[in-house]
Amino acid sequence: LYPNDPDHSAWYFLPIQRGRPSWIGPFPATSLNEMLICSYVVPIYKSGTFIGLLGMDIPLDTIVELVSSIHVYDTGFACLLDADGTVIYHPELQMGSTFGSSIDNELFKRDTSEGMLIRYKSSTGVDRQMSFTTLSTGMKLVVVAPVEEINASSRMLTNATLPIAITVVGVIALLGFLVMGRLTD
Repeated sequence: LYPNDPDHSAWYFLPIQRGRPSWIGPFPATSLNEMLICSYVVPIYKSGTFIGLLGMDIPLDTIVELVSSIHVYDTGFACLLDADGTVIYHPELQMGSTFGSSIDNELFKRDTSEGMLIRYKSSTGVDRQMSFTTLSTGMKLVVVAPVEEINASSRMLTNATLPIAITVVGVIALLGFLVMGRLTD
């Protein structure tokens, strides 16, 4: 193990350097035919002295399966980014890519989108909005939905209430003319 070789020994040195439980990965596990793994590693201390590590490896496929099961509206989805905004899982983008020029990756340096919906245009030209939060793993869970689907319920409500409002205004105007006619007779 070499502290200056993060590709092969981060699972060991990172939790010790941080002095707390840490998520590491995803990284290819040499012993598992390069399967992508995320590790949760806890440094163990006795009387302030480091005595070892306790860790658990989770295949990235297991995490992706959980994230890919999240659906928003009809065609919305969830995706997973690393702490720098690089794609770990996205149903349309390749692992290692970014959202591209439509979103400034500096945005993902924050812990959350702070309750804001962030609007962007997808690579297929669809207007979308997203919100994100940082998980305890350091990864970003991003929820994405098309603007069209987000606004559909308010459009439907407007279309339903507009004829009613016009009818009510018309009835009130008609009653006003009738009352005025009786008062002036």
